[in-house]
Amino acid sequence: EALLKIYPNDPAAAKSQFQSVYRLIVNELPWTEFVSGRKSVTKITAHIIEKMKRNIQNGVHYLNIHGLGEHNVEKTLSMLPEIEAQTGAKAVHIEKNVARIFVRLEIPS
Repeated sequence: EALLKIYPNDPAAAKSQFQSVYRLIVNELPWTEFVSGRKSVTKITAHIIEKMKRNIQNGVHYLNIHGLGEHNVEKTLSMLPEIEAQTGAKAVHIEKNVARIFVRLEIPS
């Protein structure tokens, strides 16, 4: 539904974008965090920091963050500075539009 707002006159483009995002999510699921509209920025930020520290202990030096919906896009952007400050991670890739955001955080080895 969110992608149809971006491509209101092109359902095929919305479906194609969805399939691309879906494949990425499925392949990277263990190293992915989804931003929930029901949780506060503070709680999500703390959870992401904890997950990143756990990933590092397991030899994984990245985490993907996905947010769907305008509110979650804004929430994700607002969390990044604190996450980067506490983990040393850098947002090396950001894909963003009104209804969706994808952020790839990497921590140097």
